[in-house]
Amino acid sequence: AITDPGRVGWIERAVELLRGDHADLLQLRAHDLPASEYVDIATALAAVAAHKLILNGPADLALSLGVFGLHLRAGLPVPTGARPLVFRACHTETDIIDAAIDGVDAAVLSPIYPSRSKPDTRTPHGIAGLARACANSAIPVVALGGLDGVRHRACVAAGAAGSAGI
Repeated sequence: AITDPGRVGWIERAVELLRGDHADLLQLRAHDLPASEYVDIATALAAVAAHKLILNGPADLALSLGVFGLHLRAGLPVPTGARPLVFRACHTETDIIDAAIDGVDAAVLSPIYPSRSKPDTRTPHGIAGLARACANSAIPVVALGGLDGVRHRACVAAGAAGSAGI
């Protein structure tokens, strides 16, 4: 699951997801928060279940909190030295190839379908595009964009390591 700070009660929902078994992992995506507020929220969520938490950076915060993963925007460099698992946003098969070369642990490919929560001008990959990307990838691919339970199962059947939703 991925947080959506635009929704009422999003922090409470994040805690609920971390405490329960509704989501294997939770990505704290909150680009518009002031840095100090992001750090406070990340620290509080890590106290609940760091082993299930993925941060959108910074890398030193992710490392200090002992979280499961670090999610990078497309094209950002991979931290060197000790680090959690690194995920990178990818929008093309070339992005996935570059991510693998850069030492990223897993690619997050989007959009698979049109998203209901985030406007996106990119053409969705669909299941066939996802399957092709997974087959050609040297690293695991996580599907994102317009997914529900049925579409999640289709993505995994197409070769995705998993899927995420907001």
